[in-house]
Amino acid sequence: MESWLPIPECPDYEVSNHGRVRSWVIPANSTRRPTTPRYLRCKPNSHLGYVIVNLRHTKQRYLYVHRLVLELFVGPCPLGMEACHEDGDRSNNHVDNLRWDTSSANNYDIIRHGRHNGNKTECIRGHANWYVNPKTGRRNCKTCRLLNRKKK
Repeated sequence: MESWLPIPECPDYEVSNHGRVRSWVIPANSTRRPTTPRYLRCKPNSHLGYVIVNLRHTKQRYLYVHRLVLELFVGPCPLGMEACHEDGDRSNNHVDNLRWDTSSANNYDIIRHGRHNGNKTECIRGHANWYVNPKTGRRNCKTCRLLNRKKK
């Protein structure tokens, strides 16, 4: 069953334990509170992939949905802890999938879910021709490098 709690900093907004956000903001042309909520569109952050939501209370704010769910349904973040996803899916913000844990445990989760670069045997295009760049220390794909040179 889905339950909703108001966001303390923005009382016109609520977060559910399923990771959804809704708004009870009064429309500009009305003085009464709306009878039905408006569900906000949550989108992934372009840099990290975590789901963010745009709240406009006193000023425009972008907040991580997984942090909102954890802070409201589990409690405030303990000192030295961070939000972790149990299944590694950054879009799954259900309260059962989230926990406060250490940075070290979060890094072990990355390895356990297979998202660590050290476990990969192919590049993103499926080539298995890896080499380590001595200047940067990064692993690069020789095939992709040759294909990019041919395009130029």
